[in-house]
Amino acid sequence: MTEPEPRKSSALKNACVTKWKTAATITTDDEHLLDELYQLAKRLDERMDTVERLGLDDRTVIIISSDHGEAFGEHNTQFHSVSVYDELLRVPLIMRVPGLAPAKIDQPVMLVDVAPTLLSLAGLPVPERMAGSDLSRLWTAAPEERPVLD
Repeated sequence: MTEPEPRKSSALKNACVTKWKTAATITTDDEHLLDELYQLAKRLDERMDTVERLGLDDRTVIIISSDHGEAFGEHNTQFHSVSVYDELLRVPLIMRVPGLAPAKIDQPVMLVDVAPTLLSLAGLPVPERMAGSDLSRLWTAAPEERPVLD
């Protein structure tokens, strides 16, 4: 007997397939990437199901990010160590914070901001010498101008 698919990942896979089928012919590379995204979605669903089953969803912050991007042929480059184009420098930072509605933040932030944000969300003081900024300010006030690198 096979286990039922998690509730959200199959919807993601269907949406991706639909987009690719209507955009262009799906290549072998596209199929590989689609499968990777689908597997990631399944794993995330499993983790979220566990958090919910344990009754921890109202006090668990989920963060998804990466330390670098990846080139998939843009600018005639592959992988991640041969250039400094946006597809390598810009990475997703997805945060699920209990009590906050989903929102897109257009202001550039940095991965160094994750630690002070987590401390603040936990109600702990952020040491003055710690690099980065508490991102929760973006949920409660107008964004401030700051250089991408402090």
